[in-house]
Order: sequence, then structure tokens, then C-alpha cells
Amino acid sequence: MFVLIARDLKANFRLGSGIWLPLTMFLTIVVLIPIGIGPDIDVHMGIAPAILWIGVVFSLFLNLDRIFGPDLEDGTLERIATSELPLEKYVWAKVIVLWLSSGVLLAILTPFLGLLLNLPTRLGLVCSISILIGSPALATMGCLGGGIGVFNRHGNLLQAVIVLPMSIPVLIFGTKSVIAYSNGDAYLPWVLQLSGISLATIAIFPFLISYCLRTVLAE
Repeated sequence: MFVLIARDLKANFRLGSGIWLPLTMFLTIVVLIPIGIGPDIDVHMGIAPAILWIGVVFSLFLNLDRIFGPDLEDGTLERIATSELPLEKYVWAKVIVLWLSSGVLLAILTPFLGLLLNLPTRLGLVCSISILIGSPALATMGCLGGGIGVFNRHGNLLQAVIVLPMSIPVLIFGTKSVIAYSNGDAYLPWVLQLSGISLATIAIFPFLISYCLRTVLAE
């Protein structure tokens, strides 16, 4: 499992698309939305958490077809399925890689890009923490979209129909936790619900993804 994680991380850094494409999308969203809204600083501060979280959601879901596709094409997935490594652990490895190569990097950039939205550094750090907590759920949902992509010919359409709506609770709780903190309200319940979603998806979704992969290999 750790060998797979190291292999995919090296491939992401070597090819660049697994690292720079999500970062570029994140930066583009954070820069363009305020330009479209106008120069009102107060408005920017009010919607900054939502903009940052929207950027994370779309950035993590960019390369879903590249999660399992290359391994299916070169026979790696078939060899792993017939090895002693459970297919669920292979899926967890993919989730960890997606989280490390996209979610963690985006969380690190969040306080700095928040300054472009006139978001105070303190709130930027809170938003970064919420992204660290919620991005594992998004990474797992993204892997589910990748599994659907190899399971069905019209996977790109199913990815958009299934994965994006599932990300809405993560987006809501992540944004609400930052807004509650900024208003001095109780923000811990929002963080706990966000953590619950991440834990539940990590525990359940790999088995659904493994079923999709086994179905493809059985054909």
C-alpha cells in the first residue's frame, strides 16, 4: 500500500498535471470570482470562505479519469486484484494520494490566497484547517467518481451527476464553520459534522469503489 502511495506521488510530481492543474484551477477561481463581483471589500470578506471552498471542490475533481484509468490500461489494476493486497487498500492508497497531492497543498495555500479576498490571516488559517478536515471526504468522493468512470462508458456524465451533489454537504459545513468562527458563534458542531462526513466516506466508499473495479475486471 505504501509502495503504491509513493509511486503515485512520484508520478504526480513528475508529470505535473496531478499537482499543478488543481493549483492552477484553485488560483483561477479565487482570482476571477472577485473580479466579477467588483471591488467591494466587505463583500469579498463575506464570501471569501465560500469562494475558497468552491475552489477546493472543483480543483479536487479535475482529474477523476486519471485516478484508475492508467492502472486499468497497463494491467496494474488486474495484477493488484489478483495479489494478496485487498482491493480496498489499493483504493485507500488512491484516496491518500489525491488528498496529499491536492487537498493538503490547497489547504496550505488557502491563508495566502485568502489575503487576495481581504480575508484576515486568522480566518484564513481557520479555513485552511476546515479544508484539511473536509478534503479527505472530497478525495474519497473523487475516487468514487474515478471508479464510476472506469465502470461506465458515460462515466464523465455520471461523475458530474453523482460526485458534485455529494460534495454539497462538505461545502456547506466547511463554509459554515469558518463563518461561525468569524461571527463568534459555536463553530465546533460544524467542524464535528465535517469530520463525521470525512470519516464515514473513508470507511464506506472504498468498498463501493472496489465493487466498481471488480465489475470492470470481471468483464
